[in-house]
Amino acid sequence: MARLKIDMAGALANAIDQLKGVEHPLRGAPDEDSRASSAAMLEQIVEHCQLLKSGRALPTDFLSFYCLTADVHAPLVNAADYALTEAIVAARARPPYNSAHEGFAIIHEEVDELKAHVWTNQKRRDLEAMKTEAIQVAATAIRFAADCCTEERGRR
Repeated sequence: MARLKIDMAGALANAIDQLKGVEHPLRGAPDEDSRASSAAMLEQIVEHCQLLKSGRALPTDFLSFYCLTADVHAPLVNAADYALTEAIVAARARPPYNSAHEGFAIIHEEVDELKAHVWTNQKRRDLEAMKTEAIQVAATAIRFAADCCTEERGRR
């Protein structure tokens, strides 16, 4: 799978240099517009980091905002975002799985619900419902990894 690689460290270093007034070998000294743009970008990054830390934003929001995902990956990012959001909502609403057995049983139940859509005649499938069930499978797998793959619950 091809990935779009952005040099964020380089972009940040460039923005900091512009704020300091460091002359660039090709572009010369930064003007006031460049400095203002760099300051705004750094403030936005700080704000996004605070949102991530507080849990009010998801990592995929950060990646999407900074164009760190290629358009060809947008469906994957969207599905992952939905699954992570669903896992977070479920974790807030319900207690953690008590054991790996309980977590696996819940994943199995979600897979059975997805299987019902997959085994439906292709022309009669409810694609949106199938997508919802696939996201549920992913969300329960995320919860399983978070809840059951610890020393406390993973060995029960």
